[in-house]
Amino acid sequence: MSESMIEKIKNGKGYWYVRIRPVDEFYKKNLFDMTQLREIINSTQVRYRGWYYPHIQKPAVIGEGVLGDSVSFEGFLEHWNLYRSGQFEHYFAMREDFTVSPEKLEKIKSSFPFNKDDSKSVEKLLEIVSTIYRMTEIYLFATNLAQNIHFRSITKFEITIELKGVKDRMLFVWEWGRELWSPYICHRIDDTIRFQDEYKKDDLILNSKIIALDQVKEIFENFNWEKPNTDSISTDQDKFLQGRY
Repeated sequence: MSESMIEKIKNGKGYWYVRIRPVDEFYKKNLFDMTQLREIINSTQVRYRGWYYPHIQKPAVIGEGVLGDSVSFEGFLEHWNLYRSGQFEHYFAMREDFTVSPEKLEKIKSSFPFNKDDSKSVEKLLEIVSTIYRMTEIYLFATNLAQNIHFRSITKFEITIELKGVKDRMLFVWEWGRELWSPYICHRIDDTIRFQDEYKKDDLILNSKIIALDQVKEIFENFNWEKPNTDSISTDQDKFLQGRY
């Protein structure tokens, strides 16, 4: 099930890949047992909106030293693995590819006051506010891992986030009353936006919101949005964290 779901996600139009793990100096193949993995995933899940991060349905031992879970539900295609080494990895499809109808796509493409012709050939979208929420909860989850009692001996983490299938994808916003004046379209020839860095535990705990904000801005800049509004992104993060979205 896990391999077929991962392939299904990878073979779609676009997907996210997230990996959070102790840095190499803390690597130990059998750091945790399977019971501890279940305790870790259940206690670190981020629960700020209806669809939690990560989604936990029926976690099962799917390989030697691997706890995993998959879901396919109304555009949510996800699979995550948590390894005995403490490494977490998560594949999930860009839900916009399943929830935006052709009619809605055409309406979005015709709504720009300026440069709407630039969007004529666009067939893929990335929603702005959900991207802010998702990046924020990824780093909240990483913070939860860093603070989890089972990780108390780990003082440094490596985090990798990749957005795949971004070439010729365009930003849009679902929320009524918000609008973009012209199309923002990604033209990366490598089809990937990637972040990878190492973080000290204390820095991650203290600065996860800021790290997420900076990387959200960089995502939008990759869509040729020259000056994404930092205050607006921060406001959306605050609304999310306060349950006011």
